Amino acid sequence: MLNTFLSLRLLSELDVRASTDTVENARKMKKKEREPWSKKKRKMAKEQKAIDAQMKEADAVVEYEERERMQSETLKLVFVTYFKILKQNSDQLMAATLEGLAKYVSYIPSY
Repeated sequence: MLNTFLSLRLLSELDVRASTDTVENARKMKKKEREPWSKKKRKMAKEQKAIDAQMKEADAVVEYEERERMQSETLKLVFVTYFKILKQNSDQLMAATLEGLAKYVSYIPSY
């Protein structure tokens, strides 16, 4: 079980999302198929697009902060597990514990 902690990529893993380009391209209509928009409708669409961009940016910030918080909490629990094993002085688990501590010690912020 302790060796599975070594495969965790905490605080360095990037959140890769599926591409939305294909969905947006499928929704776009050809020029011939579109109806002409009034000036008011174009202005509203432009404002909505700006609002959507701001909301998307705000959501990305919240997602990043949430992911960082969860990864920090996971790292804290991994260290708690390692230190409990060190405290128990279990010879069978000592090698894996020390290897894990060596790997994750670089994640600890220095003050």
